[in-house]
Amino acid sequence: MVARPAVVLRPFIGDLLAVVQPWFHHPEVSRRLGGPDWPARALDLLGAGIGEVADVVVFGAGTEPDNVASVRCATVAGLIPDTTVPDWEE
Repeated sequence: MVARPAVVLRPFIGDLLAVVQPWFHHPEVSRRLGGPDWPARALDLLGAGIGEVADVVVFGAGTEPDNVASVRCATVAGLIPDTTVPDWEE
């Protein structure tokens, strides 16, 4: 068996923007997440209350059926599909 390299998750900070942004030029990444401006917009939202989970009643996520990695992540996180109907982006 071939050992796989470890994946190290790091906080996304402004210093990493130049490293991350080129990845968003890839057509598949751009289609699923947004263009190269998306990471900068995400940084702008930090500290704006986005992502706080106090008093949350329902926590949901949207995945595209053909995005196997996204579907698996949502499943592992314990999210259960509540419909098979595509959302408005389809």
